[in-house]
Amino acid sequence: MPGCRRCISHWLRSVRSKWLRNPHIARNLGTTPGRHSAWPGHWVCVYAEKERLAALLQQEGVPWVAIRAITAIRSERRIELDRHGDLVLRSKLVGGLWRGMRCGTDIESTFFGYTFRTRLTCSSRGLLASSETTDWAGVTRRTETRHTLQMSHRVEELHVLCLLGKGAVRLVLRRAGDDG
Repeated sequence: MPGCRRCISHWLRSVRSKWLRNPHIARNLGTTPGRHSAWPGHWVCVYAEKERLAALLQQEGVPWVAIRAITAIRSERRIELDRHGDLVLRSKLVGGLWRGMRCGTDIESTFFGYTFRTRLTCSSRGLLASSETTDWAGVTRRTETRHTLQMSHRVEELHVLCLLGKGAVRLVLRRAGDDG
């Protein structure tokens, strides 16, 4: 049959492209088409280990005023795609200000006499924010914050694990307006 080989190869290409558009299959195959399409949105905290966070910050020598300010805010994230298709992670800070970071970039900020240097990296497994915090006495500590997207048939959740000192704190965020 003339053209039979062509029809089979066309069919294989169409099946392969349909599979690769499915994010679960694409992730397992190690490909990254549309790799960030599920991340963008406004995410609001629905669960936080605030007591554990306060205890870890106290062990690290953070003043109680800063601990109270940090644990009083409700964690929020805004994740956007820039015009180049890179992820931009914006975190809500004390006072309602938003700080944005693009994947692969470094930022530096200060808060209560502490200097924070943070680098955000993106991978197929999630977002990783690696920070160095230097206090007023010049002591530097490292922190890692991992963001992973968990999807089920009912709800999407953004799981945040912050490795601080000798412990870890977990946050769970959902899309704003999602009652789950």
